[in-house]
Amino acid sequence: QKVATFSASVCEVRLCLCVQNVEVDSRSSVTRDDDDDDDDAPNLPYQGAPNGGYGWVIVLVAFLSFMVSEGSGFSFGVLFPEFIRYFKTEESNVAWVSSVSTGCSFFMGPVASFLANKYGIRFVCISGCICGALGLGISIIAPNIYVLIFSWGVLFGFATTLISLPCLFALSLWFDTKRGLATGLGISGGGWGSMLFPQMASILIEIAGWKMAVFCFVLVYISFTFVAG
Repeated sequence: QKVATFSASVCEVRLCLCVQNVEVDSRSSVTRDDDDDDDDAPNLPYQGAPNGGYGWVIVLVAFLSFMVSEGSGFSFGVLFPEFIRYFKTEESNVAWVSSVSTGCSFFMGPVASFLANKYGIRFVCISGCICGALGLGISIIAPNIYVLIFSWGVLFGFATTLISLPCLFALSLWFDTKRGLATGLGISGGGWGSMLFPQMASILIEIAGWKMAVFCFVLVYISFTFVAG
């Protein structure tokens, strides 16, 4: 009986040692997996969103970005009758300009996201300002409605996405707990732009014509390139 009891005790000790070894191996494997995940993780400038500080400057830039991009786009309603008279075309043809611009601003969303992930938010936003200035500049010298569809519809519509979408990315990086507030404040710039820019365009059209109004929008986009940078 003593021998049997001793053998059973030895078996229990061996079993306990095996269980402990399995636990140690599992813990070490988990640690190695965590280390591998940390090595595969991208190098971020900071851990966690600051939720303030310089992030409010990013909110201001996003506010101005939406104000410029959306405001100049909504000014098309004021320019609509001017385009009909200048190009001597039907209303349905001029309406294609706004339709293509709105469509491109949504269709090109995946392209803008890819470019922002590959080349960075700042580069894409600056490229959007340049593309918007180029599209509006070509619209001033457009010889017919088809060129206007390309310049204002395609180029300017794509520029709208290149400017607004990276701003949303930037807000999500700088804010975590206050992301909803920051995003709401940034997007609200589009509302202010949709109210201010058409009024500005109407005044400029009465003073110097529609080409001067669009040229002022070009200057705004060029100057906003430095703000985006």
